[in-house]
Amino acid sequence: MPKRFILMTENEVRNTRSVAARMYRERFGAHSLSEDDAIKDTEHTIAQHKQILKLARETNEKTFDASEMVDYGFIQPGLMAPVVRLTPGSEITAEYMRFGFPQPLKYISISKGSFSDYLCNARSESVTEKPTFAEHVLIHRCILPVMGYWEGSVNSPERDILHMDFKSGLMYLAGIYKSVKDGATGKQISVCCILTQNPVQSEVKKVHDRMPVLIEGDRIGEWLTCGTTPGSVREFIAAQKTPLLAVVNRMTAFS
Repeated sequence: MPKRFILMTENEVRNTRSVAARMYRERFGAHSLSEDDAIKDTEHTIAQHKQILKLARETNEKTFDASEMVDYGFIQPGLMAPVVRLTPGSEITAEYMRFGFPQPLKYISISKGSFSDYLCNARSESVTEKPTFAEHVLIHRCILPVMGYWEGSVNSPERDILHMDFKSGLMYLAGIYKSVKDGATGKQISVCCILTQNPVQSEVKKVHDRMPVLIEGDRIGEWLTCGTTPGSVREFIAAQKTPLLAVVNRMTAFS
């Protein structure tokens, strides 16, 4: 299951979007995606990311040291990354949250644990039933904006594979969050995890049998406000369209 995702620098966005655009043209024909549209998509991605980072830093500037808030690079369990959620007044905002629900008895120095110390994924099919997640998926839903997520190949675990949307620069992962006390600092902080689903695309299935639940960009607000009953949450998830993903070797993506 995905336990690492990536927030890219501007140069990395341009490189990977170029790879994705080339793959899209190879798959659907030379005229399926114009160079101008590919460039616009890239610049829109960069602008969106900057806006989210700015809002998240403004929200947390008095809560955390600046060095804790990760703007670029690989995000793995325990690191703090920007997350989109609703305010108590039902406005969309962003803040930094630690990635992964700490396992029981792991609340001390939760930012320094190993992967096994965190619950990073919740199965969408059972998330409304599991005691660990059921309450939070009804009232504490969020979005993790990313450029892509990493998986090791089933046949070659050491080989890093990047999944990214062919045509949408930012990918929006459906998530849930909760508040916990960090034993190292005594602060109440927010931690989050992502929802997963069965992949429908053959290229993705070859790498892993699960993938994140991806929210369409124009439906972010709906996910955050889709109701407080298990039925309304399940209905929304079932209605999401999974985008066509590019499956790229790490070396290809950043060459």
